[in-house]
Amino acid sequence: EHLSGDFFYMGAFVVAGAALAAALQTVIPQSLVSGLARTPVVGSLALMGIAFVLSLCSEADAFVAVSFAQFPLGAQLAFLVFGPVVDTKLAFLYSATFKRRFVIRLMAVAVPVTLAGSLWFEALIAR
Repeated sequence: EHLSGDFFYMGAFVVAGAALAAALQTVIPQSLVSGLARTPVVGSLALMGIAFVLSLCSEADAFVAVSFAQFPLGAQLAFLVFGPVVDTKLAFLYSATFKRRFVIRLMAVAVPVTLAGSLWFEALIAR
């Protein structure tokens, strides 16, 4: 019973990731996506932006990240790392819990650190 519950719980995220990937491939021109995916910096920033907007839980983001197969592995890593640190729901939570100055600093540090880590990964490990 526990196994089937987990299967259907995670299966919903797989289906949602596939639906998101299909929607993005239908709505966004393929030339734009391939242009974003070609450049590691732009690809990482794009997937970090998507991670911020989607606000996925850390159990499900890997299933969605794998749907971005046209992006470099470093950009996919940026998606996986950035989402649990800063996303839409966390931005609201941080704003309600901490002072505005801290929230701005956190986001100002999270973006370049995640970007640098993803580029380092892409340059040294993924190739």
